Amino acid sequence: MKKQVKLISVISLSAIFMASFGTTIMAAEGENAESNATIKAIAGGNTPVKPVNPTDPKDPTKPGPTDPNDGNTTGQTGALQINYLSNLDFGSDIEITSKTVTANVKNDTPRFYQVSDLRGTAAGWKLNVSLGDFVPTDTKNTNKPITGATISFKNGEAVTSNDTVNGSDVDLAKTHDISLSAGNTGVQTLLSADKGTGRGTWLARYTAEAGATDNEHIVFSAPTNSITANTGYKATLTWQLVDGVK
Repeated sequence: MKKQVKLISVISLSAIFMASFGTTIMAAEGENAESNATIKAIAGGNTPVKPVNPTDPKDPTKPGPTDPNDGNTTGQTGALQINYLSNLDFGSDIEITSKTVTANVKNDTPRFYQVSDLRGTAAGWKLNVSLGDFVPTDTKNTNKPITGATISFKNGEAVTSNDTVNGSDVDLAKTHDISLSAGNTGVQTLLSADKGTGRGTWLARYTAEAGATDNEHIVFSAPTNSITANTGYKATLTWQLVDGVK
């Protein structure tokens, strides 16, 4: 009789355990649950960034410049790149005046200088430039380089091909008005981004006024007595994208 009581007790206890641990937990209707999404980026730059359309750099369907005579597509790679540098044509019929010869750039499309910062650190950068001597284009011409020549850049626009955030550009870069003296006498900064800015692709853009035949934002100047008539001259601009801003 005692054995029977013990057996009944065990069976009853097992039933209690099953009732306690076999119950399914039901969530309240509409209760939130969570999952995770993760990402880790690395610096870009394995391929060169192509020149964008300077008039509408945000539209990838509009092609950038393709004429090699119009500018230099550098093909640079790396996380900090110079992508494109416009050439400057000041004309072939500039009249010699009594004191100073000046000429606006004649190109009918915007002149622009494009860089890309793909480091993802927002360390800042400077696009620096210097101007070499204006020497005769004909190597047999024995005329001396132009003395006292300058090229000035003014009223440029810093524009980007980056997507906008909340309707506005972020990480803004900025242009600087500069005057370059021929002969590599000094380096100046045309476009820069302070620390915390300048990520992505940026352009220093110089566009002629509507209806103008030349672009008054980029100007050549030299003393009259240093230029020889009927002689073509050419100078080289040397560009460097400097990592970081002190």
